[in-house]
Amino acid sequence: MASEAYCGPLNPGQLEAVTFEKKHALVLAGPGCGKTKVIVARAAHLISTGVPPERILILTFTRLAASEIIERVELAMRDSHIGLRGATFHTWCSTILRNSQGLFGPMDFTVMQRDDQLQLFKMSLARQAPKGGLPCPASICDLYSEVRNTLKKFDQVLARRLPRFVGQRDDIVAVIQDYEERKRQCNYVDFDDLLFKVMRKIEKSPEHRAWLGLQYDYILVDEMQDTNPLQWALLQPLTEWATLFCVGDDAQSIYGFRGADFQNVHCFQKRLPDSAILRLQQNYRSTQEILDLSNWLMSVSPIHYGKNLRAVCGSGHVPELHTFNDAQEEAFWIAKDLVRRHKSGVPWQSHMVLVRTRLDAEIIKEAFAEYKVPFVYLSSTPLFETGHIKDVLSALRVVANHRDELGWMRYLTLWAGVGEVTATKVSNQMIEQSNIGACLELLSSEKKIPKALIEVLQAILALPKQVSAMIKTASTLMTEILKEKYKDDWHVRQHDFNTVQMTAESYVSILAFLEDYVLEQYRAAVDKKSKLRDAVCLTTIHSAKGSERNVCYVPQLSVGRYPSKSAIGDADSVEEERRVLYVAVTRAKKELILTRHLPSDWELQKGRWPTKTKVENGEQSGLDIATQLHDSYFLKTLPSCLVKL
Repeated sequence: MASEAYCGPLNPGQLEAVTFEKKHALVLAGPGCGKTKVIVARAAHLISTGVPPERILILTFTRLAASEIIERVELAMRDSHIGLRGATFHTWCSTILRNSQGLFGPMDFTVMQRDDQLQLFKMSLARQAPKGGLPCPASICDLYSEVRNTLKKFDQVLARRLPRFVGQRDDIVAVIQDYEERKRQCNYVDFDDLLFKVMRKIEKSPEHRAWLGLQYDYILVDEMQDTNPLQWALLQPLTEWATLFCVGDDAQSIYGFRGADFQNVHCFQKRLPDSAILRLQQNYRSTQEILDLSNWLMSVSPIHYGKNLRAVCGSGHVPELHTFNDAQEEAFWIAKDLVRRHKSGVPWQSHMVLVRTRLDAEIIKEAFAEYKVPFVYLSSTPLFETGHIKDVLSALRVVANHRDELGWMRYLTLWAGVGEVTATKVSNQMIEQSNIGACLELLSSEKKIPKALIEVLQAILALPKQVSAMIKTASTLMTEILKEKYKDDWHVRQHDFNTVQMTAESYVSILAFLEDYVLEQYRAAVDKKSKLRDAVCLTTIHSAKGSERNVCYVPQLSVGRYPSKSAIGDADSVEEERRVLYVAVTRAKKELILTRHLPSDWELQKGRWPTKTKVENGEQSGLDIATQLHDSYFLKTLPSCLVKL
């Protein structure tokens, strides 16, 4: 087959998926079963059979994944300018908004980051509820986002997320309306707006729906299990024109807290009756013993996943379960075991430690520090979210969009003598100006505005349209104020600007540059810095999808973590916790080590577990109950494929 000629050997399941000729298809690909290879081969197959590359759209959840898929297709086709399009949902919708000649609304918008949203909600709260009494900006922002991503009724989400504020519904709505009006005035678009604006247009207008649908013959969707109702509402109307080819794994649907809808996979065939479900179950990553445990974990679920992964690489070590007296003993044992393995000649980077939350990572970090275990933590703050980089970029933001109120606030308050009151007054005036030139004239007339502040903006405007040069100029002219603001660690921060300049070298549009890095959301498959040196990879499970290591540790496998305390009692939430654990165990290639600890005296005293309870033959202590709970839920009956040590 042509696809095999381009992409190498395909197993029977992969070949069936790649060459599938009916209308729509959902490929359920277990971890390590080559889903990316299938997407690449599918694209190559379509192109080789005469489909124009520009008529194919590939949608992923990270820019990194999109670019890697395109590169692999180009390599397979031996054509580096093939014209195939790959994007995240958000970059795709952003491109639609910007390139539709106004069909979908204004095109000169600024995309807000999360902290921009919170600042704008904070200002709306100050205007609408000056006496307080309403939820904090972050809570309202999360409420607002969930309503749009899940397409649920506002009252329904409010009652579930913020039940004690149901009586203040109208006040919260007023804050949201104020926020939306401020966005309109400032030409802001928040993260969810990108999808929501496009979805609303194609939902209500046959003209818009046809304009978009007629652009594609095939839409290939990666990580389908992570899509939410809003994303499905974007895809489904286009099936009148384009064929959907979706790849995912229902057993790895773990982003419910971000609105991902498990039903987008489980109800795929009901929603698209002329579709087929195909399965990939030959695993190229893990040994059969590790897969036996993951298969068992899914088999004892009340939901039918139909998982029966088979290892291509054969047999190996049986997974281990270790129990410790407390969290510290558990963490220190992991550190010591890593040291032992390293002394025997195994590289640090062959190991991964997967924790449930960022807080769970702290005690592991302490143990690593004690035993001098080098590690890379994948959930550290991205460079473009650090304060000094945002400060410099604020100057570029206001040049690109003079109505960027939040950009003005950040930029103005950097300078000595410009306080919140002055910055607020000036920022409000900027929104009313016709262009950046008028803004500079107004700034010149303000007595409290330093001349150097204006000179930075003038210098940026005088440069040709080359974003890296603008960043270099701004960071150089702002060095003194940044050096004072970040005096404790300026010697480290100052080198970051070179990285940002190199990143911006190919950009001539400030807004395009800023947008590309705002839109790199959710998780990255594997942070590249973890491969630059010999170090253990410490990561949350949600940051680890797509990654793998020879030896994986999954610590704190105790009730309260798996499932989390907040999930217990909610069947859907407990099931998602099962899938979180499934993702963790399937990262291991050769060895899987599970650990857990008993609750501490402090936890017992604080009531995390009951001190005693009635049983048939008297009373049991809280410790006895906790010990029993360790073998409940996911490990209630330990399978033969797991060694308990």
